[in-house]
Amino acid sequence: MKSYFTPVLLALAGAAAAGEMPLLNDHLRITLPDQAEYYTPGAALMEAARKADETNIRVGKGADALYLRAREKHYTVDGDFAKGVKDAMAALNAGATRYSINQEGDNLVYALRLQDPKDVPADDAAVVCHAEYRHPDGSVQKFTIGAAAGAAKDMEKCRKAAVEWLKGIRPGNTPLQLQERVEYQQSYMKDCRVAVQVPQGYTATLSEGDGFHFTAYSKLVKRGDGPEEISVQVGDHPELVFEKVPAAEQFKQEGTLMGRKVQWHLYAAPGVYVAECVLPLGARGGEVTFSDKVQGEVVYVHISLYGKNAATRTELIRQAEKTTLEPLPKE
Repeated sequence: MKSYFTPVLLALAGAAAAGEMPLLNDHLRITLPDQAEYYTPGAALMEAARKADETNIRVGKGADALYLRAREKHYTVDGDFAKGVKDAMAALNAGATRYSINQEGDNLVYALRLQDPKDVPADDAAVVCHAEYRHPDGSVQKFTIGAAAGAAKDMEKCRKAAVEWLKGIRPGNTPLQLQERVEYQQSYMKDCRVAVQVPQGYTATLSEGDGFHFTAYSKLVKRGDGPEEISVQVGDHPELVFEKVPAAEQFKQEGTLMGRKVQWHLYAAPGVYVAECVLPLGARGGEVTFSDKVQGEVVYVHISLYGKNAATRTELIRQAEKTTLEPLPKE
């Protein structure tokens, strides 16, 4: 697979003008040069093409382009943020590539690549910089800046650009949405949508692909506290991880989803307790039958839960079973 920065790209319509550009649904903003534009990286088959907790920007064209990726980390950090990040970034120097680790104030830490990369393919990119930023609300965002083959020939220029951009990061106009709420997902069925009951303190990250989508509802925890997440996937060909888990390492639990009996598959993975269930809705575009014995492409709801311990997993199952189908609102 090519680098994340592979510039087989689709420019997004309505790209912001040069200068101040919103990141991550305007949770942050950044000032970039005139030629900066948003883009969507190419996605492989059955791979999500867009993620709401990620923003990608290209500055320049072709082999002379630089690429910036910003991502939400879905956790908060109080106390000495910079020291913790610098300690973690020290691991970057365990390999052959060397980095200079720096900080700007208490809320921005960045690692600059020191060596000039050699033989960067024209359709790939070399990492110039890794960075982490702490928003005033305590949440953390990760940045990666890369250079295409032509730009990478002048790594010093790339490093200077990266530092200038990072110093221009600041809070945007849209706070994280963390209140208790109902969020809706497309069902691909006739006249209805999926309604998810989201607890207080949870963010939402939508990822979309060709004919499917999933949203991860993640509790905004303190770094190191462990995950609490409800992931709801809707579409054909759900990725059922439990099918790859040996039968001796999982157990089943009866449950109810959308008024139908389902079977939860429970198992443990490193650092996380997982539960999965899957429910057919019927043929795409048709009436809901809760059956996969239909003509046409079958749409499924697949729910995956990730808890820091077994008790948390049990609470997440109770919350996920509140998911319903609701009629589409009348226009």
